[in-house]
Amino acid sequence: MQALKRAVAEDVRVHRPAAPASRGEAQRRAGVQARRWTRWERISTLACIALSAGVVWFVASTGATIHQMSNQIDRLQSQIQRATAENASLAAQVDTLSKPDRILSTAEKAGARYANPVEIVPGTAGH
Repeated sequence: MQALKRAVAEDVRVHRPAAPASRGEAQRRAGVQARRWTRWERISTLACIALSAGVVWFVASTGATIHQMSNQIDRLQSQIQRATAENASLAAQVDTLSKPDRILSTAEKAGARYANPVEIVPGTAGH
């Protein structure tokens, strides 16, 4: 059985034709000419390449626009946070500065005198 397998393998090796060096050489040996592209095939191939390049450009520019908008949104959010913190600080200052005790003490230091307020009796308004 082993001898038969060796004989078959050697027979195949002896009768196998040599592989051509290139595809063009194989076609020349077979007598087949290389097929040239038609005008329509060239135009459609160029159109596909141009369309693919356009799609790549569109996707890249859209991605760049999205990235730019994202950066702008981040900047605006940080500005909003700073403005909110400043507003809270100013509101605390307003609360502190608008206390009646502070206003009276500042007015007395400036030389103003406190006069008794006018008393409004309920039920006598408009008489």
